[in-house]
Amino acid sequence: MSDKSYRTKQWKEFREKALRLAAYRCEKCDRSQSEGAILQVHHKEYRPGLAAWDYDYSLCDVLCKACHARRHGKIMPTEGWICDGDNDFGDLIGECDRCGTQLRYEFYITHNLWHDMIVGTDCCDELTGTKEASDKRRLIERRKAFCDTSCWSSERGNLRRKFKNVEIDIVEKDGGFLIVADGKTGRQKFGDLLAAKIHVHSLFEGGELKDYLKRTREKALKIK
Repeated sequence: MSDKSYRTKQWKEFREKALRLAAYRCEKCDRSQSEGAILQVHHKEYRPGLAAWDYDYSLCDVLCKACHARRHGKIMPTEGWICDGDNDFGDLIGECDRCGTQLRYEFYITHNLWHDMIVGTDCCDELTGTKEASDKRRLIERRKAFCDTSCWSSERGNLRRKFKNVEIDIVEKDGGFLIVADGKTGRQKFGDLLAAKIHVHSLFEGGELKDYLKRTREKALKIK
């Protein structure tokens, strides 16, 4: 809409009614005109051939100036972000695109109204409105502790440890490594010991290993 259109009687009447229908409050952040919010009418979709004041009010939102700018991608959105991945540097060598904090754990976030960003745990949780980053970071730390612990004993290139009352062996066979849990050998072969350790941990985290061993034990008892 041209600048002149904002000064027309039709637009002023349309805008006033839209604000009245919204009780003179931003429909996004709920700040009111009486609280100092500068309210604007946002057209949610473009309808060719319609003047701005000919739209149905259901096709418009009343937004404060800041929320309106975010809707049009002029100010970074503070919600609606999606986490698309993560990385562990192993040390504080990264930097958050949002707050500048040094990072070890970085998260890749995307938004359809803004450019992609790399942020830290707290910023990721705040912008996505979830605990996804916090949960993922704790998972990474648990996995690292599981893999690096001295509880693993080594014998002839194979590894063994007990975890949650389950005897775990990682044995080398035919150029790869197999996982053996309480004497039950898995079918999947891994290229190195670390990959096998990480998979064992994921099986514990997801509960698959516990459920599998429970089923095999119940089956063995039925056979007896």
